[in-house]
Amino acid sequence: MKKIDFIDIGSGYGSLLFGLAAIFPDKFIFGLEIRDKLVNFTAQKIRAYQTLFPSKYDHISVVRANSMKHLCNYFYR
Repeated sequence: MKKIDFIDIGSGYGSLLFGLAAIFPDKFIFGLEIRDKLVNFTAQKIRAYQTLFPSKYDHISVVRANSMKHLCNYFYR
């Protein structure tokens, strides 16, 4: 399991995820969003960028989750 370095709560369309990915290529960046449509959009955008730029965007991901309920499940204690 990878260690999460940055987390974007309420990642929306993923702008911060992609911005951080360009600045920190060696850090794992994770987005949490509660809305299905935005998670699907961002996941498709991540896959497209990974196809266009192999190994450049391998360290970002997004998941649908309610951070108020499940945030502690994504971190080590």
